Amino acid sequence: MVNRINIFVVSAYVLLSAAPAQAAGDAGTFYITEVSVEGGGATVYVRATGISNPDSCSSSTRMSLVAINSEIQDRMLATALTAKASGKRLGGWLNGCVSSPWGTIPQAVNVSLRD
Repeated sequence: MVNRINIFVVSAYVLLSAAPAQAAGDAGTFYITEVSVEGGGATVYVRATGISNPDSCSSSTRMSLVAINSEIQDRMLATALTAKASGKRLGGWLNGCVSSPWGTIPQAVNVSLRD
């Protein structure tokens, strides 16, 4: 009985102290108007209209491309530049908001070229 109470207390603590959930979702499809790279942290920003905003970030005219390492970040940048240069639409997956010079903006964790 004591073990069950301990498990309940620990479980309740973990659940109640967890970080707020993020509403990951589809970025939609859109044409890019600008791609910029910030040198300080090698942050890539994409400017476009029609970016979805599932996390209710303060601005959705831009999104940040976020990757787990620099190689994947470079691939995401190349995909965004290809979309801009070819006139194709960009799409992807968003997960949370990130601080930027424009307020909080959606954070893209996946990007893809779309017809």
